[in-house]
Amino acid sequence: VISYSVASSQDIRGAEMFIRNINGLKFECTLELYIDNSINRYRPIVFLDWGAGGGYLAFTHELEVKPGILKKKYVGYYTYPAAGLYNIVYKDTFRISNINNINTSETEAIEVSYQHLINPLLGSNNSPIVFSYQTNVVNKNGIYHFVPNAWDPDHDSLSFKFVSCIATNYNFPNSIVIDSIERQVMLKLRQ
Repeated sequence: VISYSVASSQDIRGAEMFIRNINGLKFECTLELYIDNSINRYRPIVFLDWGAGGGYLAFTHELEVKPGILKKKYVGYYTYPAAGLYNIVYKDTFRISNINNINTSETEAIEVSYQHLINPLLGSNNSPIVFSYQTNVVNKNGIYHFVPNAWDPDHDSLSFKFVSCIATNYNFPNSIVIDSIERQVMLKLRQ
């Protein structure tokens, strides 16, 4: 992990990535970064590893999703050399400090990745589209609820699971669960 300890620049709170097939081997990537507006580091472009080469995504616009939090959108295109399995990765070292379950979070990178399968026999392969913001968390009597709202343009079935965090100092909350009946993520903080 390459990291920098520049507290004035760490503004990323979260990220999402979406991949869309344009035609043949040409794909579009949309990267959405959740940014702490009090820091709001200027990024006209971001670098993306497409799994077969690198390229840049350009800033298109921003939206305030809640007071103090901006969602900044970046878009870029890439044409793959051939069908195959590619690991698309965005990595940035400008992580916000004082994340409760990541000790020394300001020294940790944020990484968003997507395993992308291009197989002409299976047809087009687009990533699911997430409609709910990461900031849409509701506190009901000390239990935090998040309802993921997603749709797959290829009509693939969707399921949710927790994956390991790349941060070296990450403490996974043992009171977080996915409620598959209510279709929500719940977290009860320690009293």
